[in-house]
Amino acid sequence: MQRLGRLSRHFRGTLFVIGMLVVVFCLKNIRRLLPPNFTWIDLRNHEQSLPILSPVVEPRLFLEQSLFLLVIISSSPNKQVNAERRNMIRKTWGNVGETRVPNDVAWKVVFMMGKAQEDKMDRAVMAEHSKNGDLLVGDYKDGYRNILKKLLMAFQWASKIKCSYVLKTDDDVYIEIPKVIEWVIARNDVNFLYGGNLYHAEVVRDKSHRHYVTEEDLSLEHYPVYCKGSMMVVSKSLVPKMVDLSKHIKRIGPDDAYIGLLAFQLGLKPVQIKGFHQSSYIYMFINYLSTCQLQELIGIGDSLSPSQVKYIHEVKTSLANGNEVPSTFCISLRGEFLLSLLLCCTLLLILSSCCCRQRFCSRLKKLR
Repeated sequence: MQRLGRLSRHFRGTLFVIGMLVVVFCLKNIRRLLPPNFTWIDLRNHEQSLPILSPVVEPRLFLEQSLFLLVIISSSPNKQVNAERRNMIRKTWGNVGETRVPNDVAWKVVFMMGKAQEDKMDRAVMAEHSKNGDLLVGDYKDGYRNILKKLLMAFQWASKIKCSYVLKTDDDVYIEIPKVIEWVIARNDVNFLYGGNLYHAEVVRDKSHRHYVTEEDLSLEHYPVYCKGSMMVVSKSLVPKMVDLSKHIKRIGPDDAYIGLLAFQLGLKPVQIKGFHQSSYIYMFINYLSTCQLQELIGIGDSLSPSQVKYIHEVKTSLANGNEVPSTFCISLRGEFLLSLLLCCTLLLILSSCCCRQRFCSRLKKLR
């Protein structure tokens, strides 16, 4: 009997911990849905121009063309898996020749990166560029600490390209280019578009964190709402303005938050692009998504493997060709998540009530 009592206490303790985790998770996400209000402040704190690196390797046949959309994909030269991701993108969603877009809409893909940490990988990157001609390589060692250098280098280079819009993404993401182009054309905001998957976060003050920012560098407690860097569309006319502005604003934080600061300084309001979905855990559930869920997503990431990118492309190509029909009853990813959360909470309540009932009955028996 004592053993059963101990087990019951352990069980109730476990339920309590799970319940608290659910509550904390819900509160955290509710806070993200309620971004703080901002008043405009001048972030420019450098009279002299901060430098921006120039590329040592540039893509071929870009300056001569006039594009509607320039796609810049952040990649790395240091690992073989990144080379595999680049090759898979060239074969799937980044294949210009096999993508169904209007005849008068031209677009191209370029991969941005720094130099490799090892000479062997650098030679492999140069061989890859000789074959494909779509690499933009900066004169610095590629690594996480240099992602902002990489992006500003690419934006400075993109300022010379004749295009209407720039899409910045990563090599572990799937983008359905025809639907992105369709959305951009419908939006018809050639001068002031800053859109993607919206996010807002606190400015990190923990010195051990890789995104640590001092109050001296940035007095704000929260970043203005910004577009996550894995999927971001910007009007080309804004790119040179952002590049010039970056020469006078302290280089801080993650690259997407910094671009958000530049957009904030320019008075831009970020726009949510419906269908962009970014999560570090989505790769674990790709094979469980229904065809209609994949159909409604036009940007999926991150952490996708080359085989997952291929799978998503095959499903979307089949849907586009009419070979596969999505189910008539479709629940969005957000809806499915909320239903799962509601189910978990309901089960917790049922189990808790059963435990309380069992405890009440045992006490009642003792009284008799």
